[in-house]
Amino acid sequence: MNHLETKYFSLYKKLDLKLKEKYHTNKGVSEYIDFLETSNRNAKLKLNDYHFLKKLKRWRYLRNQIAHEEEVEINKEDYQVLKEVYKQVSENKEPLYHASYKPLLLIVFSVLIAFFIMFITLLIIRK
Repeated sequence: MNHLETKYFSLYKKLDLKLKEKYHTNKGVSEYIDFLETSNRNAKLKLNDYHFLKKLKRWRYLRNQIAHEEEVEINKEDYQVLKEVYKQVSENKEPLYHASYKPLLLIVFSVLIAFFIMFITLLIIRK
């Protein structure tokens, strides 16, 4: 394994671990890909997210090639883009974060409004 492949492999493992921790999964990048594919089938992915999905698949393929000591062509751009994705994941700017948390925020907001209405109703009834 050459120096660039070693750096790439190490960064990929960091990304995989970060996704496992962030989304409480055992599969990390693979589960992230599965979710994006499901979202794509449900026509929820934007074009940029679709390109992101394709890149993730390529990076997983490259990682697997390195892990199995097969011939692989990794260039500096592959490493730099993977580094940028790791940064996006760390800063909650990746597609899955936004796809999974926007509906959650809407639900939380709706529940808070419902509790507020119930509280006001109880105050009115008690008077």
